[in-house]
Amino acid sequence: MKHLRKFNEAQFGNSFKTAALSSNEFNELKEFSENCFAYLLDEGFELELVDRNGRESNDPSFDEDAEYFWVDLYGPVITQPDSYGAVPVDNSYSWDQIKDYYIPFLKLVQKRYILTDGDWNKDLVLFKIEEGADVETAFKRFEVEDVIDDKITSDSIYSVSIKVSSKK
Repeated sequence: MKHLRKFNEAQFGNSFKTAALSSNEFNELKEFSENCFAYLLDEGFELELVDRNGRESNDPSFDEDAEYFWVDLYGPVITQPDSYGAVPVDNSYSWDQIKDYYIPFLKLVQKRYILTDGDWNKDLVLFKIEEGADVETAFKRFEVEDVIDDKITSDSIYSVSIKVSSKK
């Protein structure tokens, strides 16, 4: 059987692998993501790993055995008042602020993990471009290769997300 498996992997890549991340692999993904975004996290950005039910990794009911996880990068929450004394609530950011960190992260994560496409037939990166809107208008979908090639057309971003299903 080990030869048949090698044959199938050679023929079809890892497309047969559907197992979710183990607990250790999940922790590796979390640490890997935190290390890749360390500078942005220091600048106030937030990184969340969310299970398929939308629960964050710090939630007691978080499912570490879920069949996929979202890796979400959110903009910094601004808590300092502006020159008029108001605290802005807009936590959007630009692609230029994160691309030097996100593109290398995406290249590495694509080599190490299987990105799942959800309902589409492509590996996608979701950019939330509008706060509070419905799902169809709030998100812009980009193919992984377009993100790596820096073909992003969004000026204001609230979050960037990828869906990871398993380790390669």
